[in-house]
Amino acid sequence: MTRIIVDTDIGDDVDDVLALTFALRCPHLDIKAITTVTPWADKRSKIVKHLLKLNGKTDIPVGSGIELPMRGLSDDELARMTTEKRLNQYAAIPLEEREREEERVNAAELIIQMVERYPQDISIAAIGPLSNIALALRLRPSIASKIRGIALMGGEVQVHRQEHNITWDPEAAEVVLTSGIPLFFGTWSVTRQLVLSPEDCRIIENSNAELGAFLGDCIKRWWPSKGSKTGPVMYDLAPLVWCFDRSFFETSPMHLRVETSGILTRGMTIVSDQTPNAEVTTGMRSEALHQLFMETVCG
Repeated sequence: MTRIIVDTDIGDDVDDVLALTFALRCPHLDIKAITTVTPWADKRSKIVKHLLKLNGKTDIPVGSGIELPMRGLSDDELARMTTEKRLNQYAAIPLEEREREEERVNAAELIIQMVERYPQDISIAAIGPLSNIALALRLRPSIASKIRGIALMGGEVQVHRQEHNITWDPEAAEVVLTSGIPLFFGTWSVTRQLVLSPEDCRIIENSNAELGAFLGDCIKRWWPSKGSKTGPVMYDLAPLVWCFDRSFFETSPMHLRVETSGILTRGMTIVSDQTPNAEVTTGMRSEALHQLFMETVCG
């Protein structure tokens, strides 16, 4: 089994809760910690803890992390990015769990603790912005040589796009990109190829009793915000699968950096001709991944 830490912004787009369910039920992954990032990290952690309870894995520690990017936000950005409409799945957990007072575990410190416990034998699957990981690297630079790899969903190299997970905190992404840690980038244009149909959603909801009902509720609460999507787009599955089986992906070694100062380009991932620092997706076997996901989550 592959030891991993999962860092997530669960609660907004529904792919996080679905991907995390996959990871918890996957026989090839051994999750040692889960950390949450972006505004309302404590509420996001409560979603994680409810999911752990439904999967019988309440022994996995959960840390709440950084809520704002390293450079901060302007008042306008803060108002736009912190509307609670974004946290649409929080209401899916029981009221008593939402109201429960809990001791806060610091996400960056939890990451450091787990890396020190399993040096060179633990990877990080990052399915949200990279703020927690960047802070952990700044607090304890020596852990960079002890992390087996970081597999992340983020960035884009085929079209000009400011992908959310990188654009939310470009400075944090730069810390990770310049860390020397082996990196995998599941990019937007590739990971978006895996989309769950309404029938898939019905199958998920009707499987595994209470867990299926919770996932179905999360999907329904997310649905009004889906825009032009025909169903949940499973961006976040790619880094989790990469951690234990790379045969699902076509990749190319590239040197990536993040634009941190451009007015129109801030947050874009830039490819240069320098020595590669990441394996970047150029394709994936989306049908095979779809089958793996459905069998794991619904089995």
